[in-house]
Amino acid sequence: MYRNLVLLFDGIGEVIGEKTLGKDPVITERYLRMRKHFQEVIEKELNEFPRRSEEEENHVKEWIDKYLYDCCMYERWKPYMEVEAAVPYSIGLITALACLQGIRIEDGIRLIVSSYFYSKGKGEKEMMLMMVAGFEKREIAAMIEQARETGNVFQAAELGDIYMLLSGLKDSMEKLYPVFIENGAMKTAKLPAPVAYHTPLAKKHIQEFESCVRDIEVKDIRIPICSMYSNQMLCRKEQLQRELVINLYRKMNAAGCIEAIMQKRERIFFEIGAGKSLYKIYRSINGEINILKNLREGN
Repeated sequence: MYRNLVLLFDGIGEVIGEKTLGKDPVITERYLRMRKHFQEVIEKELNEFPRRSEEEENHVKEWIDKYLYDCCMYERWKPYMEVEAAVPYSIGLITALACLQGIRIEDGIRLIVSSYFYSKGKGEKEMMLMMVAGFEKREIAAMIEQARETGNVFQAAELGDIYMLLSGLKDSMEKLYPVFIENGAMKTAKLPAPVAYHTPLAKKHIQEFESCVRDIEVKDIRIPICSMYSNQMLCRKEQLQRELVINLYRKMNAAGCIEAIMQKRERIFFEIGAGKSLYKIYRSINGEINILKNLREGN
């Protein structure tokens, strides 16, 4: 039994393909069963958006597959964990709520589909997310300003000293991409997204997503979730509903969230996510942080 665990729920991660499904046969069997069980729910929710393209449908299905796989991963290790808190990153908030029984699995699917399509109005410009490593926050801001893209590209998440998540208009992000490379970026990764998540640009049609949040049943949870925005522990229904909404358009303070938890006492972190995308990022925030790569191996 692992005690004093804090669970890290990652966001948009790797596609659930053969490589992922070959990692753990127990999780894979549960995932395939769950995917089949909720197939009708997925199709029903997608049919609420008849103007969707094939590319959009495939993309949102990848998000749903990631969500379902991570829920199965949590159930796989739940008997061996004594969890004190959860830290959800971006869309990982929906996964965390489903795992901690704040919402039903099928309502999580509905939230994912709604968050993907809610601002896909006619004539909307294409958006993009981009992970950039190797620059300080002020250096990123200066490059955005020099490229005259202020108001089109935003710093969407503070991830420590060297990692930054950017969000904004696709054309503007493509313009900045070679600028980061030329200035010596350690790493850059483009992430397709239908909405400029975690920026003011995502507020345009927020009422539609708020309506979806009001329609589903959200319950109080026993294990608290640490807010990426206030760094406060959340358990009550009203707090969680508000967090779901602001999670779309507010800048995340992931570094502050981790540091707030570390200040109380030493804890062990474990990432719920197929790709372990948060492992290196959170290591960069605090070199002393103890993050398990695998509960079975204990490292």
